Amino acid sequence: CTHINISVTPDKLDKICMALDISINELVENTEAVTHLSVSELEYFIKLAERISLLNFNSDNKFRVLVCEMIVEAVCIFYKNMISSKLDCPDWFTDTLDKIHSPKYCDCSANDVYRLAGFSPPIVIEQFKKHTGKTVVEYLKSIKMNKACELLKDTDTPIIEISNILGYTSLSHFNRTFKDYLGITRAKYEKAKQSNNIIIRSTIKNKGTRLCLL
Repeated sequence: CTHINISVTPDKLDKICMALDISINELVENTEAVTHLSVSELEYFIKLAERISLLNFNSDNKFRVLVCEMIVEAVCIFYKNMISSKLDCPDWFTDTLDKIHSPKYCDCSANDVYRLAGFSPPIVIEQFKKHTGKTVVEYLKSIKMNKACELLKDTDTPIIEISNILGYTSLSHFNRTFKDYLGITRAKYEKAKQSNNIIIRSTIKNKGTRLCLL
């Protein structure tokens, strides 16, 4: 798969959202922000990425214009799909999401989610795929990795303790999961966060394409 990492400062993202009349708080707080791209959207990002790769970052102002264009398009797609997904969510599914996003369930497993939902695994999995584009396991991973990012950025909590809080009994497993999810190592992430950047990652795979807001 191919990763396209774009960093944008919170201030610039806020200005983009204001111009688009989109709530940045709603966008950023939606930590499960993963959306699948249509064929046309996929082609757009691939072609734009190819154009950007041919430009000089340091001297070509067009580079910045095209990167900004990509960010604007990504934000629009996120927000459009996020609103659309919320319109037809059943109450029990919304309640389940609220529960697993709470601190009490930071270390929960897929089996815990099925129990909290009160429905059989196939039904729960079907609703997760429909409304989030993820399986239960994938969704839990996104919650845990976003919580890990939050703890790394805003606290001095030791990494081994963060791993345990999120239900990972092995630090090496946690580190592998972190890199697999974000596309960068934990050390590189911490460095990016020290620069006060938000990372938008586009992941292109053989069996599907998605955008992740990290």
